[in-house]
Amino acid sequence: MFPRLRFFIFLLILLIGTTAALQAQGTADNVWYAEFYPELYYAGTPVSQTFYGSQLKLYWGFGKPHPKIPSDYFSSRYRHYITLDRPKRYRIVTRGDDGYRVFIDGNLILDQRSGVPLSQHITEIDLAAGRHGVYVEHYEMVGNASLDIQLYPVRNLPLPTQSPTATPAPTTRPSPTVVPTETAVPVDPNAQIIIEEFTVIPNPTIQGGAVTVSWRVRNATTIDITNPIPRNRFTEQVSVYLGPENVHSVAYTLDPTDIAGFTQFDLHASNNVDSETMTINVSFDCTLRWFFQTDFSAESAYGCPIQEAQPKKISEQRFERGWMILFDEIAGDDSVLVFIDGGDIRIFPIEEPAEPDTNLEPPSGRYQPRGTFSGTWQRYRLQTELGWAIRPSATITDTFWQGTAFSDTYFYMFGSADLDTIWIIDQRNFTWLRYKPE
Repeated sequence: MFPRLRFFIFLLILLIGTTAALQAQGTADNVWYAEFYPELYYAGTPVSQTFYGSQLKLYWGFGKPHPKIPSDYFSSRYRHYITLDRPKRYRIVTRGDDGYRVFIDGNLILDQRSGVPLSQHITEIDLAAGRHGVYVEHYEMVGNASLDIQLYPVRNLPLPTQSPTATPAPTTRPSPTVVPTETAVPVDPNAQIIIEEFTVIPNPTIQGGAVTVSWRVRNATTIDITNPIPRNRFTEQVSVYLGPENVHSVAYTLDPTDIAGFTQFDLHASNNVDSETMTINVSFDCTLRWFFQTDFSAESAYGCPIQEAQPKKISEQRFERGWMILFDEIAGDDSVLVFIDGGDIRIFPIEEPAEPDTNLEPPSGRYQPRGTFSGTWQRYRLQTELGWAIRPSATITDTFWQGTAFSDTYFYMFGSADLDTIWIIDQRNFTWLRYKPE
């Protein structure tokens, strides 16, 4: 998706770069303070923005993050604060394009500056009571750009123990041993709510699988369990009064038509004076598998396939600034897909093969296309967008294609059986990505 040399130079500079905090824009909790830079390496005049909420979900696609920032070759930094009233284990779920890294309290938690774009990563960390700072760095080279950072508590951790005070030995005759009688402690609807545990088992599970959602909450008079991802549906509500421990569980079957590759459960507990919310992401294995199994995390980025892999035959040709591909199942009968470097897609009718245009003289090592794509290239003057052909057209017979409709966007993926290349077509946004496994 970008030149290898430029990429490694960028990584080298990042490795020796600073992780100093952003200039103070504010210090409130549950706010993301961002700075966008018009160049890589955090160079140029930054533009400040503020995003509210505990989660950071930024999807620019091929657009600009700000009118003063370009759509490619930009960088950004983010600062966020959380304050805990007691020790908790936090889960960090991240996905980004192109690269990013995450720090908490100055400690590097995740480094994804050279990973596969859009792959999801899940990390857990134990945090003590008090205030914590989250710092994120992100960069974009070319093509799609996005950054998704989710922070949420998984469970409460034990409170620090205090050394007991020494008690003098009794000087009187010991009293007889008394076994105390257990007495139920009523819920205090005016006390602080404490979520001691919230689990979904098994995690990961399977597509359409059964899970058990369990929780332990103190002082809640109402508990709501919802499953809002991926279609924002309110599928399960539990409003209960459960006594002093508020321990309960619900058996739940995932919707087998969900193809996102993950789902989310939220617990919201409330009483007269307080409310607490906790979120768990549950990943699941797809019933159908993609035709490729590589380090490219298709399921986390594009969800599950909606059909078995279909064997197909395509013709393709590489040009200076893109590709021409004949692939009837996507483009339609008698149509040619034109992939412009940078992500744009064009569709043109397939024309009869044409002889080389004698008025066009290619430079050394370049030539006019012949055969399959020659007529379309000449008639629609694609030399301006694509440039000259740099190799002959090729027909590939051992090709497969599959589709998915995650997030209301239809994605089609196709590639050769030996996994030399994976092509991804975003039908709604009309963009493309070519991934070549190492």
